[in-house]
Amino acid sequence: MPFQNEFTLLTCYGLHIYEPDERKFTELYKQFFKALMSGGILVTSFTTKSPDVNPNSE
Repeated sequence: MPFQNEFTLLTCYGLHIYEPDERKFTELYKQFFKALMSGGILVTSFTTKSPDVNPNSE
């Protein structure tokens, strides 16, 4: 993300279930932190994958 200290609020809903690589997911949140102004807020959700979801489905 090319943003630094530009936003007072960012939202992220359920993105982590689409990225199996935890390192990439962690890097994404680090980028969110950089994009937020001091005192900015990140609103996010935490969703778990359903155990019956086939990883090969689209």
